[in-house]
Amino acid sequence: MSARMRVDNKLKVRPVTRLELRAQSAAEWVVNLGGSDSDGDIASRGVMRQAWKEIQVNGVNSKGQVRDRAIYRLGWTGDHLAQVMVEDDQGKSMLERTDASIVEIVRRQADRFKRKGLRIEVHFVWADGISESRKTQLRQELGTNPAQDLDWDGEPVSVTKLRPGKDPGSEFELVWGRKRR
Repeated sequence: MSARMRVDNKLKVRPVTRLELRAQSAAEWVVNLGGSDSDGDIASRGVMRQAWKEIQVNGVNSKGQVRDRAIYRLGWTGDHLAQVMVEDDQGKSMLERTDASIVEIVRRQADRFKRKGLRIEVHFVWADGISESRKTQLRQELGTNPAQDLDWDGEPVSVTKLRPGKDPGSEFELVWGRKRR
C-alpha cells in the first residue's frame, strides 16, 4: 500500500486597485533603492492623491551631478480604480507580486548606487493638470519642497525599461550617465 499525501497547491489571490498597487510599489521602489522611509511615505501618499507622474531616485556624485537615475512613471489614464489580482502572500513585497523582474532591477541598481558611492536624492515630478494652488496644498500636506534640477555627470542613456504585466499604465526605467568620448 502506498502512502498518499495531499498537497494544497492553490494560489491564493486577492483583488487590489491599481491605485493601491501603484502606491505600495512607489514606496517600495524608493526605499529599496536607498531612499528614506519618509521619502517612501511621501511617494505612496502622493500616488494615492494622483500627484506624481514620475518618482525619480537619483544617484548623485560628490559634485552634485546625477550619475544614475531610477524612474517610476505613472500613467493616469483613468484605470487607477480598476482591480487586478495579486498574490495574497504577505511575505512578498508588492513589487514581487507585481513583477519579479522589477525586484531584480531594484536590487542591481541599489548595489550600483552603493558601489559607486552615490548619495540618494528622491525627486517627485507633478502629474499633468495640477494647479499651482493644489501644488502648494499638496506640498504642505506631503511635506515636500520644490526640487532643483540637477546636471548629469555624462550623457544620460536609458539602459532598461519595464512595464509590469499587472499595471501596463506604469513604467520603470533606469538611466545611467555615460561618459562622453
